Amino acid sequence: MDLLISGISASAIILAIIEAAKALGMNIAYARWVNGGLSVLAYLVIIFIQVGYLDIQVVTWVVTALGIFLGAAGFYDIGWPILDKVSGRIR
Repeated sequence: MDLLISGISASAIILAIIEAAKALGMNIAYARWVNGGLSVLAYLVIIFIQVGYLDIQVVTWVVTALGIFLGAAGFYDIGWPILDKVSGRIR
C-alpha cells in the first residue's frame, strides 16, 4: 500500500526530489536521510489534513506545482542529451 497525497504517490514524489537534489550536487550519502525526512513530512501532511490543520486545496496546489517542476527538470535532463545526439553538438 502506498501513501497518496492529492492522488499522487508519495514515494514517486520523494524519489523525484532526491534525484533532483543529486543532480544539483547533493552527496549520495545523504539520500537515505533525505528519504527518511521527506517520508515523515509526507505522513505529517496527511495527518494535518485529516485533523483539519491543512486545507486539501493548498496541498493539492503545492503537489501539482512540485510535479510540474520535477517533470520539467526531468524533461530538461533527458531532452538535452537527445538533442545533442540528434544535432551532433557536444557540450
